Amino acid sequence: MTIQFFNVALLIILTTATLAVCIYAIRTSRSISIRGTDSFVPVAVLALAALFLLPLSPTTTFVEMARNAMFLTFLLATRQVKLGFSEKGFVTRFRTFPWGDVSAVSASPQGSNKLRITVSSGYGQAGLTFHRFDFERIADFLRNRSVSMQVDASLKIEDEEARE
Repeated sequence: MTIQFFNVALLIILTTATLAVCIYAIRTSRSISIRGTDSFVPVAVLALAALFLLPLSPTTTFVEMARNAMFLTFLLATRQVKLGFSEKGFVTRFRTFPWGDVSAVSASPQGSNKLRITVSSGYGQAGLTFHRFDFERIADFLRNRSVSMQVDASLKIEDEEARE
């Protein structure tokens, strides 16, 4: 009886958390001007661990299967939160760095067609990955907010070659 109660309670908590994440994703997705992405690796590792620890098999009870499915749904719902630059600040997963508190922004190449933008403030540091063709839009966006950006030397050379 206690295990069943625990499973039902966990199912209710996961359902509430999933709905909260979906509402947060809808609210923040409207305000993102330039969209970036976060690393998929942590979510993939969690999902893989969840599949091994919480298997979806016909031998488990309905409540356990619903709990496991809701946990996987929660993990996938967190991937739907749009991240990037907004009028309010730099939006990362469940955290926004207001423009007034941003102390440093740096850009560095990541792979052949991506760039990594890292923002530092009194609250900490966070970074997102953007497409390289968004570099000009990001630079203009930051210039409009009077935020300076440190750019990696290799990114500057490649950007100058693309202009010619």
